[in-house]
Amino acid sequence: DNFSGGDVTFDNTQMTINISNDYGFPISIDLSSVEAIGTNSPVNLTYTPADPNWPNNTIIMDGVENFGDDAVVSNITLDNVNSNIGDLLESNPTSIEFNLSGKANPIDGSPNENFYASSNTGFEAEVSIGFDKVNLNKEIDFNRDEDFEELQKIKIVTSVENKIPLTGDLILEFKNSADEIIHTESFNAFNAANIDPSSGQSDGVAVLSNFEINLDKNEINSLVNTEKINIKVTLQLPDGESSVTVKGSDELNVRVGLEATGKKSFNL
Repeated sequence: DNFSGGDVTFDNTQMTINISNDYGFPISIDLSSVEAIGTNSPVNLTYTPADPNWPNNTIIMDGVENFGDDAVVSNITLDNVNSNIGDLLESNPTSIEFNLSGKANPIDGSPNENFYASSNTGFEAEVSIGFDKVNLNKEIDFNRDEDFEELQKIKIVTSVENKIPLTGDLILEFKNSADEIIHTESFNAFNAANIDPSSGQSDGVAVLSNFEINLDKNEINSLVNTEKINIKVTLQLPDGESSVTVKGSDELNVRVGLEATGKKSFNL
């Protein structure tokens, strides 16, 4: 949730479309009206079919050859090579609209019988979106109230509240005014939210993971010129899970703080 203003990227993004058609003619679907809606400008889906006879942004479902045959099942995969599915998701949409349109016999070819009956199911489509990892980045200002040269100890205290059914790793990058990384800390494997086995979704209860790192004097001195902290989170499947379902309401909150001890000298 507190990464809503940051950058989000996905590894190996794919959209899989599973379609069945029991009509006696092929049907095409135009994907260009699939649209990511959010605070930025809308992003429309683009797709380049492997078959050069197919128009761009179009998938075509074959029809059955004989009346009464079992439905023809087509599986189409959109990835970062043949589509912009990665860019669409990384536009940080609040919703994705599927305003699909199609037509019968989209390509002239061998004649077909164009048969159907009231008992036909027609065509049905299932759409799923998957990815290997989610990468979240957000930069925050670093406000220090102490003179670091006078501090003896600093403890970095980090907590992660996770309602997402994915585990992850956390990296803190301390940057100076020139946007150079001057210090890095890593926290491995914060806990995933508990998964409801019946749905594969988070149970909606935040799972808390706490981390502490003590800095020595040399590390403290390296933070003197810190202006910003870049928080990088990589989310992935927990051990033992081959897939989970991530809901739009799932949240991740990261809190970073410093606990410092030292001594001051006063001129009286």
